[in-house]
Formats: sequence, C-alpha cells, structure tokens
Amino acid sequence: MPSSVMPTSSKGDGTQSPAAVSANGLRKSYGDKTVLDGIDLHIPAGTVFALLGPNGAGKTTAVKILSTLISADGGQAQVAGHDVTTSPDGVRSAIGVTGQFSAVDGLITGEENMLLMADLHHLSKREGRRVAAELLERFDLVEAAKKPASTYSGGMKRRLDIAMTLVGNPRIIFLDEPTTGLDPRSRHNMWQIIRELVTGGVTVFLTTQYLESRRTRRPYRRAQRRQIAAQGTAEELKRLIPGGHVRLRFSDPAAYRAPPPRSARSPATTRHSRYRSPATAASANCAPSSTGWTRPASRRRADRPHPRPRRRVLRPHRLQRPQPAQGDRPMSTLSLAMRDSSTMLRRNLLHARRYPSLTLNLLLTPIMLLLLFVYIFGDAMSAGIGGGGADRSAYIAYVVPGLLLMTIGSTTIGTAVSVSNDMTEGIIARFRTMAIHRPAVLVGHVVGSVLQSVASVVLVGAVAVAIGFRSTDATALEWLAAFGLLVLFALALTWIAVGMGLISPNAEAASNNAMPLILLPLLSSAFTPVDSMPGWFQPIAEYQPFTPAIETLRGLLLGTEIGHNGWLAVAWCLGLAVLGYFWSKSLFIRDPK
Repeated sequence: MPSSVMPTSSKGDGTQSPAAVSANGLRKSYGDKTVLDGIDLHIPAGTVFALLGPNGAGKTTAVKILSTLISADGGQAQVAGHDVTTSPDGVRSAIGVTGQFSAVDGLITGEENMLLMADLHHLSKREGRRVAAELLERFDLVEAAKKPASTYSGGMKRRLDIAMTLVGNPRIIFLDEPTTGLDPRSRHNMWQIIRELVTGGVTVFLTTQYLESRRTRRPYRRAQRRQIAAQGTAEELKRLIPGGHVRLRFSDPAAYRAPPPRSARSPATTRHSRYRSPATAASANCAPSSTGWTRPASRRRADRPHPRPRRRVLRPHRLQRPQPAQGDRPMSTLSLAMRDSSTMLRRNLLHARRYPSLTLNLLLTPIMLLLLFVYIFGDAMSAGIGGGGADRSAYIAYVVPGLLLMTIGSTTIGTAVSVSNDMTEGIIARFRTMAIHRPAVLVGHVVGSVLQSVASVVLVGAVAVAIGFRSTDATALEWLAAFGLLVLFALALTWIAVGMGLISPNAEAASNNAMPLILLPLLSSAFTPVDSMPGWFQPIAEYQPFTPAIETLRGLLLGTEIGHNGWLAVAWCLGLAVLGYFWSKSLFIRDPK
C-alpha cells in the first residue's frame, strides 16, 4: 500500500490522535543505494507498534533516524513532540533505545552498567542505586549483577540492555529486532516485558521479522523495497498472503471441551492437561476450508486437573519514578558537561583499574628500551655525546627525557584501542541517543588517558632513577615546567589517538594506526644527537614534534641550552591538541555507517 494512502489512527470523533512518533516522507540514501524512499508514520502514545520486513528493508535505518543516531536526507519526523533535526536533545530526553545488538559495557559488571546509566540520567546516588536494584530484580539479573557483562549469555545481555534503557523512565522505547537470536523461553520473556511496558503507558516502537499475533494485538506495518507495503494487525496481514488455508471443525465440540474419564487418561494426560486421550482425539473430524483456521475454545481453568501456577510479575507501575539529583531544576551547559565528563572519566578509570594488562604491556616497551640502550648499547651510543668523552651515566641522563615522551606515546595507543572497542561494541551508539553532553564521552577518554600517562611517566622515571639518572641542577620551577610540558604533550597525543581510534574498524587496526606515536621518538634526538645523523636524515629528525619537546625537557632537567626549542615544543603541542580535538569531534558526531 502506498504510504500516501495509508490509514492512521483516529479518535472516535474522527480527529487524529496525538502521535508519540510521526514521520512524513522520510528518505535516506547511502551513495547510489536508496534505503528509505518516503515513508509516513503516525503512532499514538501508549501503544506498541511493529515495523515488519526482511533484511535490507530499512527497518534499522528508520529506527536510527527517529532516535537521532543518523540524519535523514529528506522528509520530517517528530518524536515526543520534538523535531529530530531541530530539537534532537528534546527527543533524546524522552526516548530509550535498544539496538539490534546489545549495547552494554562488557568490561564492567551488570550492576555497574546500571549505575552508569543512572549517573548519565543525573539521578542522585541513592536514587540511582534504588532504581538499579529494582530493575535488576525485575529482569532476573540479581545473581549475575556482580559479574562482568562480558560473561553473560545472549539472553542475559539482552535483558541487561533493556534494563539499562529503562533507567531513565523513557516515554518512548525503540526496540530493534529484540527477539533475534533468543531461545524460545527468552523470546517469551521478551514479549512479556513489552506487554508490561505498554500496560505502564510506554510507547514501544519495535522492528521484527516475525509475525507473531499471539504475543500482542499490535498494529504492523510491512516494509518492502524501502517503502511501507501494508498496514494492519497480524491476522489482517496474513489474509493478504496468497495460498490455501485449513479450518479444523469438530463434530462434537462439547465432548472436546469435557475432560476424559479418569480411567481413560494416560500417564501423560494426567500430568499435562493439554494432551488428549486417544478416544477423545478420535471423536474429532477435520474438514478443510479456504476461509481460515478456527481453533476450539479452550477449556475453563476449573476443568484443568492441574492448573498452571500464576507467575508473579513486577508491573511497571510498581516501580517508583526516578527523580533527578537536582529536582526539576535544569542544569547549565557547563555543569552538565562537567558532570557527564566526570561520569565518563570514572568509567574509563574503572576499566584501567580492573584490567591493567594493556597499560602494563605498553609500559614494557619504554622500560625495555631504557635498559637496552643503557646496559647494552650505552657505551657505544655515548661516544656521540659531548664530543665523544661521555660515560654511561651521562648517556642515562641524555636518553631519559626521550624515553619519558616515548612512554606517553605508548600509553596513548591504549586509548586508541579503548575508543575503537567502544565504537565496535555499540556502547557509543547508546551514548549518542541519550540526553548527555556529547563531547563528554571523548573528554572522559582523554582525561583518563592523560592521568594514566602521568602515572606511567612516574613509573618509568622511578626505573630511571634506580639505574642512575640524576637531575641535581634543576630548580623547582624548572621541574614544574617539565611536568607541565609532559602533561601538555600527553594531552596533544591523546586527542590524536582518539581520532585514530574513531577511524579504526577494530582494535587491531586502532593499534596499528597509532603505532607512529611510539615510532616517531626512534627517529628523533631521543637516543642520539641530530648532528651525528646522516645529512639526508637530519631534516626528518629535526622537523617533527618529538625532537623540540625532547630538547626542551632535556634543557629543563639537565641545564642544557633550550634555544627556540621551547616555543616550538609548545606550538607543536597546542597545534596537535587543537587539530586532534576538532578531528575527533567531527568523527564522533558524523553519521555512523
């Protein structure tokens, strides 16, 4: 059915009911491939709506547009009364999104995932713990709450994913193929959850490939070839499918509804009331028909010898509405940015504290190079320092500043890997659909990486002091200036590493893309003076960011001449930081492919 003549929900007086989600002529293309070719939607509030279609029909694309994850090429769409283009923050504050794949943080526990969502929804600490505990109980995740989410089964991850979506008590929920890959029991539980949400007044927009009329009497719209092909309930859509139908009729319906005599029951019949004895089954005659399939009326509960026990279900209205930490008073942009950034920082520091293996492995490179160049190549390399009369202790003092900067470059590789993991696991997509300060996700990575870099520099510096490094001539002000340069250099390289992580399709590619950050010091004055290098190689070593920074750090700690290297080092750091920030920001806010 063309979208232009598609019926919409109306009130009894003929006027159109208020829409929780509406779209008019929605279009989206990727290059020459058209994904959506003008679809219209009108979904009343407090209903469940299913978009049915095969793979490639544009279901997920429609969800991404309506949840502000990507932008449309044409048409208009409103969610909760807000335009998805001009008022995306208003849309994000009213919705919750569960994508096609579970968007949970596998490095932290299920409870920590819930508390992370509570913090991002700006709930108080006490309120966040209460909401997290209730939702974990509701979704039967209490026993697994203290375990890392990476150890969960597919069904458990799906339940945790939906529980995280419900933390902010959204009015509209998008579920992209929520039952894909689930076993029959998990599928049944998922439909039960959806029914509970609708009972609580939530609007549910879901996509599916299954026409399951028994689950809920929801309206379907069938997407085919980038357009809406038909609309109706499951039974109405089934009538549009050509083919034969069979109707089953019983000659004596009363005998079918009545329980068989106890003496005629088999052991299976006694245990399970839905099985019929052979005598009862033989009394039913089947007659084909082309008008549909008619089921016999189910027996009354009183007729069942063993009625099923009723399962207690926590209904949505039993959950108290979460209250924000500051009541209804809106936070300023600065306070919102600070709070969301601190939440993301705690998340990244929790990753580093719980899984320090990546940071420690990256630290081994500068430590091994320090020991290698001092104890194996130290005597030979010291010949090129100070006219050839330097000893091993002088070479230790010469090589340490370069290795401190190499340590920073090595640590930032872990940042690129971490950002890439976030992008591929889908947690970033969840953050993008939430009403949070968007750059806070990247700021949390950057600040956490800078703190790790400082800690790594302190550790490598301690190893250097242990093998004989001394800086007796540096004043307190020079030590402070050296520390500031290290922090500024770490900030610049971290923003570059974040951009490399964003453009990488996986963690391995992110590690390879960020490898120049640890290789460039090898091509600088870190291990040998530029004057002692071949003439053709000297411009490569001199005109790069590491050499001015190394010479400036060497001058501050050892009292050597700095010259113009100090200004060059600061200029390199500021330029790289600004470039990395805008590059990373543009990559983060662009439409994901």
